[in-house]
Amino acid sequence: MKNTGEFYRFNQDDPELTDFPHIDVLGHIDIYDSSKIPLPMHLNDGIELCFIYKGHFQWQIVDKTYDLYPNTSSFTLPWQLHGSPLGYITRGELGWLVIKVESFSPSQNLKLGSWSQLTNAEQKWIGEILKNSPRPHINITPFLGELIDQLMNAIQMEHPFRSQIVNRALDNLLFHYADILSKAPTTTSADDFIPLLEEKINEDLSHRWQLSDLESISGYGKSQLNQLIKQHTGFSTMAFVNSLRIAEAQRLLKQTELPIAEVCVLAGFESSQHFSIIFKKFTGSSPRNFRKETNK
Repeated sequence: MKNTGEFYRFNQDDPELTDFPHIDVLGHIDIYDSSKIPLPMHLNDGIELCFIYKGHFQWQIVDKTYDLYPNTSSFTLPWQLHGSPLGYITRGELGWLVIKVESFSPSQNLKLGSWSQLTNAEQKWIGEILKNSPRPHINITPFLGELIDQLMNAIQMEHPFRSQIVNRALDNLLFHYADILSKAPTTTSADDFIPLLEEKINEDLSHRWQLSDLESISGYGKSQLNQLIKQHTGFSTMAFVNSLRIAEAQRLLKQTELPIAEVCVLAGFESSQHFSIIFKKFTGSSPRNFRKETNK
């Protein structure tokens, strides 16, 4: 085990992994200063899972660059060239795991090897999900975080059934990872998912929308979601939700004679006072004056 400050990396030369030839590398690094850690473009002899805990990293995978933020995880496959487009990473915390495979290619099904207790059908399914995913990253769910911790603890534990525990943890991690990917939205860019968010929010404006709801719809983590919405709309995330509510309120005030209190409810606001404050913030006018001006 090589250990320098907030850095460790287990590989096949370390005693922690001698019983696990299918784990090529397991590492963790916390870069708390301006140090530049080399990360050139490279290939792995297996499936790499990378977990972002702090910071903002740019990952190039084949010919595309992705922005990764805390609580997201990326994956790369044995034939995918990847690394930092800058050639290095700095300031942030991440972990990574490379799992060797018996066979896996664009034309071959995934076969993990004799260590895995997953059925052939399950392994094939995981491989197809990984190969066909429209984007190579997911949110780190609480359960996925627990599985990562279980794997780390199992590798470093002393137990008569340590090998079985570690291998079971790997199986669970891969299966759950693929399950998250299989349920993720198929959108791949902000240009795609912002109209999707608008559609979902407008379908139920009265819902008490939380950031976690929008994370589930978009497939992005909190930090990345906030940045992308700000970049593409100019609004913070919750201001974006309110902008859709105000747009619906404006439509109702223009096109109907509904009482303002009813417009307030239909637009998703819980009180008339809050509705008036937000409406004036967005339009510069009160709901009553807006209706008067537009109906002249």
